[in-house]
Amino acid sequence: MPPAAAAGCAAAYVVYRARREADSGKDAPTTPWPDFFIGAHAQVMGWTVATGDAARFKTCFPSLRVVSP
Repeated sequence: MPPAAAAGCAAAYVVYRARREADSGKDAPTTPWPDFFIGAHAQVMGWTVATGDAARFKTCFPSLRVVSP
């Protein structure tokens, strides 16, 4: 994974975690899920992500190209 992806992963997860806690009152895990690393890596590399969870990827990584079945 390129080092540049770390900042994107962290930034997206901080936003997700705050939104989850505000919406549900539940704590989110302190370590980002693999999807956040995948999304950040793809964003840095300019790749398209194929996923069944397009909404989360589009919310967390707005400039990422996402393909969903």
